[in-house]
Amino acid sequence: MGELGGGRVRPARSRRRSNGAKPVARGPVAHDTIAGGGLSSDAALAQLAPGDLPQVLARSDTATRAGIILRLQRMQGNAQVQRIIQDGSATPLADGPIQRAPSVVADKPLTSPRFADSTRLQKAHHNQPAMRIGEPDADAVVRIQQALLDDGFDMPISTKKTGKPDGIYGRETYKVVKAFQSKYGLNPDGVVGRLTLDKLDELYSGPPPAPKPPEIESTEEALGEHVKNDMVKVNDPASFGPASGVWYDYNYLAEHKKRPDLYPWDEDWRLGKADPAYWDRVDQWDWVLKPGVSASDGIKAWLNGLTIAECQVTIVAIELETLRAAVGDDKFDAHFGSPKKAIPASKRLHVKTGKGSSADGLLVATDAAAKGDAGTANNRPVKVGEWYYFYNHPKYLLKHPGGAFQGENSIYMGLNSAGQQTWEGLGSGRVTEAGMLDVMVADYNRPRDDEDARAIVGIRAQNGGKLPAKYILEADGGTEFHDSLGSGQAARDKILNEDQGYEIDGRARTGGFLSTVGKKLDVAKVNEIKNE
Repeated sequence: MGELGGGRVRPARSRRRSNGAKPVARGPVAHDTIAGGGLSSDAALAQLAPGDLPQVLARSDTATRAGIILRLQRMQGNAQVQRIIQDGSATPLADGPIQRAPSVVADKPLTSPRFADSTRLQKAHHNQPAMRIGEPDADAVVRIQQALLDDGFDMPISTKKTGKPDGIYGRETYKVVKAFQSKYGLNPDGVVGRLTLDKLDELYSGPPPAPKPPEIESTEEALGEHVKNDMVKVNDPASFGPASGVWYDYNYLAEHKKRPDLYPWDEDWRLGKADPAYWDRVDQWDWVLKPGVSASDGIKAWLNGLTIAECQVTIVAIELETLRAAVGDDKFDAHFGSPKKAIPASKRLHVKTGKGSSADGLLVATDAAAKGDAGTANNRPVKVGEWYYFYNHPKYLLKHPGGAFQGENSIYMGLNSAGQQTWEGLGSGRVTEAGMLDVMVADYNRPRDDEDARAIVGIRAQNGGKLPAKYILEADGGTEFHDSLGSGQAARDKILNEDQGYEIDGRARTGGFLSTVGKKLDVAKVNEIKNE
């Protein structure tokens, strides 16, 4: 039996003549009314005496016979109609209010903890009546909507006001019910009756799944350790492949040039790339989580790759992944993006450089930043997992206008076996402060490359086709910067001491460790989300 119908049909009644004559008694319907279309309405069909039904069906063609049986099943139920067809027994069709009666298999009640205590849903399970657009029982509708959300369906209209189901059986609920029915091979009529509730009851027969517990404690130490470990993971050589890992664009492009069959390339990726199943890129190094997907799955996918990004936005992603581990997937999803409820775009997970990411408001200044205390090399007042910045030589961008190593966003990783403080950024590996400066010196000293050439084309275009003198190499007669810093401590000292405060694009640059930008997750904010 399908799930159409469910409304009541008023019982046929005797009519009084306008002159006051007695009612005409109901009797068997003449067989010739079939041929004349006398049973074309439910009201006329209700006048049929049970004993006449077998004969009427025998005199009807196949299509008419099937139509009569289907209409009677909707009015009286399959068991009742079968008894009538067999021997003409059972209650007269028009006795009592006519509605969809339960079929034999609907005798079993709903048992899921979600539905069992709802009288309205138990009645709908017996099609007395089924639920459809305009259903007045808001609580029953909420239970159906939540079940649909939990099965992965998006209902942005029904959850827009509060983020939770609104209990209104409108067009959206109707469409999602149809989608649910299609998914499970049911008749997609948008009506919640026996068969749809049977499937829902089956899906949620056990208790609701327990929320996933947090993976780490929400303490400063645990948060810092997780940030540190995630930085190790993104730098692990085993994580890099044609479809995995967090890459700088120029590194992935270099692999593409060597193995184009394995490493595809799209020029659009210079602005960044992340898994399109979860992320919409809205600007360079700027992604917003798609609607209706899990934020916890999304941030994991971002860090697993294939992702093309840079050092700052990668640490933003690591900080957000650490938050997820501390509050648990369910709380993280409820806050930043979930398949179970609609999250406005302004609140969905946002991974980007600069201000405006979802990490804003969750990060606070480290003690060193708050106090303006930089300490000294190898004796910085820092803690594991804290985020700082190292500047390259203040004039790095004159030598390499297309370079990516004007500085390094770095995580403090703790002491090495020699008792030296160590740091790690995307692609830099775990190094001491001297090692960090050596990496920067090496990048400064290398010749200009294709990326620099691309940037110089743009600079010329902005200056009437001429290259400003400050960008001319020393070898070509330039005097603004050195083509090479040399090596060893002398080169490190140039980063730390030469041209301090030099401005490029309106920003004053100072080489070496920058304590004032130190950041860490705010334990109080983490616990606030955890305890929501």
